[in-house]
Amino acid sequence: FSSCTEPDDGPILFSFTGDPEIPLQQIVNKDVRIIFGYFYEDKAVIVMCYASNMGLTSDNHLWILPGWYSNEWWIAADSTDWSQYKYNCTSQDIIKAIKYSILLDFYTYPSNPDATSISGYTNATFQAKYKTYLEDFLASDLNLLNDSEITVAYETITYDAVWAIATALNKTENVLREDGYSLADFEYSSVSQSAEVDDGINSMITKNFTSFMSETNFEGVSGSVIFDENGTRIGNTIFYQYISRSNKLQKVQIALYNFDTDGLNITFDLEPEFRTGRPPTDRSTPVNVVLNQNLIYCMDAIIHIGIIIAVVLLIFNIITIMKPLIANSAPYINTIIIIGCIIMMSTCVLLGIDSG
Repeated sequence: FSSCTEPDDGPILFSFTGDPEIPLQQIVNKDVRIIFGYFYEDKAVIVMCYASNMGLTSDNHLWILPGWYSNEWWIAADSTDWSQYKYNCTSQDIIKAIKYSILLDFYTYPSNPDATSISGYTNATFQAKYKTYLEDFLASDLNLLNDSEITVAYETITYDAVWAIATALNKTENVLREDGYSLADFEYSSVSQSAEVDDGINSMITKNFTSFMSETNFEGVSGSVIFDENGTRIGNTIFYQYISRSNKLQKVQIALYNFDTDGLNITFDLEPEFRTGRPPTDRSTPVNVVLNQNLIYCMDAIIHIGIIIAVVLLIFNIITIMKPLIANSAPYINTIIIIGCIIMMSTCVLLGIDSG
């Protein structure tokens, strides 16, 4: 999990391996409202069940989940062995918990669909070629051809990843040949023997390959192929949201983020929907309420009357303190109580004054 608290703070990270109760309880304690969860869908069933039971799927919370989950992944809740967990949920409970969640996924199409990639294909020509190969490969089972998750998934990204590796290896080979070496000189057996090889051929090949991979910048069938300093590909992001359509929870595309342009350029196809009609706030914020002046004057008048009555009772208690009836009623304690009431009511008047 990750979340942001104050504007100047970085994300707060939480992780878990088995039972997610401890990190979720930390999220509850920190009053986190916007939660980004990155885990496989089998873990998502467990996490969202716990989150629902721990009050983390209310109107004040927004979950951001991966967009690559399979269709109706929440059905797994009905066959999950909940005996080892603290809570028990059905698929309907998970649906209720994830409704209105935002989903993020890598956009597998280039910004310019007519652009020619490094391989010579456009996105359209590659998809046609890929579909032809796929149909030939699955010719023995035609039922699989109707599965959109098989025919249109991450083939463009995978294809460009192979090209990125190939171009980096090709540049590395050219550099090695200048020094009389080759990629074939890489010794795989030495990798497990020593992780630190400063002057060896393995170290030289690895450094060159890593350097060329970080410098990768070409047009692929899935768009521009560029990596950040952490080795993560930078690309366009597609936004989905789980929304009810025809009494069924559906993943609906709502927006697209284009990294090629400056700033946070998000194109919305549909306005996101929220439980309360507006996005939840990421933290509790103080609210200034201006009271009606007539109400303030009325309350001040009542308080002043109370102070006058308290002063009269105080004087009466002091004057009659030696009387047997008053003496037996703990007059000193009564005096302290009356003085405390006068101070309390006076404070109400002072706190009611408009400081602005």
